[in-house]
Amino acid sequence: MSFSTLNRGRDEYRSLDKVVFGVTSGSHLYDNDTYLENATVVVPEVETLRSFTGQAKVRVDPVTMDAPYPSPDMKLEGGGRFAAVWCERMVKFLAIAGVDEMAFDVGEPEALSLLEKLAACAGGFVVPTDIGPHEPVDAFVIVCDDKIELWVINKTLDEQRVALAVSKEWKGIGLPADGQIVLSSLEVATVLRN
Repeated sequence: MSFSTLNRGRDEYRSLDKVVFGVTSGSHLYDNDTYLENATVVVPEVETLRSFTGQAKVRVDPVTMDAPYPSPDMKLEGGGRFAAVWCERMVKFLAIAGVDEMAFDVGEPEALSLLEKLAACAGGFVVPTDIGPHEPVDAFVIVCDDKIELWVINKTLDEQRVALAVSKEWKGIGLPADGQIVLSSLEVATVLRN
């Protein structure tokens, strides 16, 4: 079921214990920027669902890159690396939205490997950063089992230099003293603080 179906039939779904809907970022346009920017849409969608379903659990299934209307105009660049970056952003925004369950349907090995790493932190919580949605990089923190992981994402095909504002607690744990890191094309980097 799609979010729009649930939203149009609010009265029909008010008493559900669990609401399930699928997400794809490529419903209308098929380029890297559209996919990455549309990841943020799940936050207001879940907020809207909760406004009329109350305490119902929210499951997003499937979370997929597959376009509902495939066409030769699809121009996703970066293959499996792009799929991993997209999955990373989707996990970030699904967590911020407060979904109870999510199920990805992405076949790229790079994305599956990354999703396995993130699944190890299921039940933890995500701390968003103040990076704007149109910046070339993104980041968030996962707090899980007394571990704190900083995930930094290069959303572009170009190398990116990132200057992190690093508190003294984070110094000496894999970041250069000046807090600068270099990310290659579509790279996801993690920094762990125990």
